[in-house]
Amino acid sequence: GWTPFVQKIGRDFLRQDGGAYVEVIAPGNPMKAPTGPVMALANLDSLRCLPTGDPEYPVVYYNRVGAMHLLHRTRVIHLVDMPDSDERNPGYGLSALSRSIAVVERQMLMAQFIRERLDDKPLPGLNIISGVTKNQLSEAFNSYRREQSGDGTQIFGRAMWLNNLQPDTPVSVESVQFASPPEGFDYATYTEIDVNELALAIGVDKQELWELGSGDLGSGAQSEVLHAKSQGKTFGAFLIELERRLNDVLPEACEFTF
Repeated sequence: GWTPFVQKIGRDFLRQDGGAYVEVIAPGNPMKAPTGPVMALANLDSLRCLPTGDPEYPVVYYNRVGAMHLLHRTRVIHLVDMPDSDERNPGYGLSALSRSIAVVERQMLMAQFIRERLDDKPLPGLNIISGVTKNQLSEAFNSYRREQSGDGTQIFGRAMWLNNLQPDTPVSVESVQFASPPEGFDYATYTEIDVNELALAIGVDKQELWELGSGDLGSGAQSEVLHAKSQGKTFGAFLIELERRLNDVLPEACEFTF
């Protein structure tokens, strides 16, 4: 059960501001310290755990039927990233997901921007058509729908044809977009900026997420430096904290280490 155990607490540690919770299963009254050696460790759903701020009973756990369980400080392990000192919000911190959410939202908007320019639909905005009457335009749309609803592909693709019945008044279409990219927008440049910000937010080196812009793999010395740097960031901090907390519940004659 080691692999799913670490994966679950690792995901909660990275995506929940409340962090990850581990129940320490041991004999004795569950409201007091164990009377014997630890028998097992179990991951707790972070969203069902509520920090209390009480040093003796720091966590309340609500099971699936809504029953409340107070957890003694010796029977729960709490791992939280960047814990907050706010006494009104005890037990919470700032997860990697919260630190990355602005970058993720910007990437979603850029993906939407690109997708809207690759489909055959009008861009969101105000479309002004002049030179035709409302009835002519409605008839053109109805004809277009009939053609597209038939089986097979039309010989001219998905284009819509509009006949001008007034040669002296040309048909013109003006589109005013509700949203537009920033001046000088370049997708590759903005992606590079987001990669740097995401690496900073998660706590990893950018090359863990994205290859170098030059295409070079880097030297062996550079790889060693990057590996050493990663040990002191989020990944390394998680391993160190997990190692420390597991040793708290092991017998004194045993030591756990990565």
